Amino acid sequence: NLSGALGIIEKKVHFQEDSMLNAETTICFLQRIEKAYPSKKRVHLFLDNARYYKNQKVRAYLEGSKIQAHYLPPYSPNLNPIERLWKWMKERVLYSTYYEHFDDFK
Repeated sequence: NLSGALGIIEKKVHFQEDSMLNAETTICFLQRIEKAYPSKKRVHLFLDNARYYKNQKVRAYLEGSKIQAHYLPPYSPNLNPIERLWKWMKERVLYSTYYEHFDDFK
């Protein structure tokens, strides 16, 4: 399971691999995003409507965070830049290459 964000201005990909996506792993990812922008007072993050983004613990964390969450409308992957990266990865990395071992894939 990957969490990912695309820094549009600097064109940098931030990602985190977890065994499962839940409130704790989401908060950990949000903390990584905050640390990636230490000089910024506010970081705008556009999120889809996954449950782990709207969890009570995550919302409580965001209240005291410098991250300003913006939730995209349902079923609108075309508005989320990271979705383009996921699509490219699936086409180039998952579907067109054989990996004998999982570590080779990673």
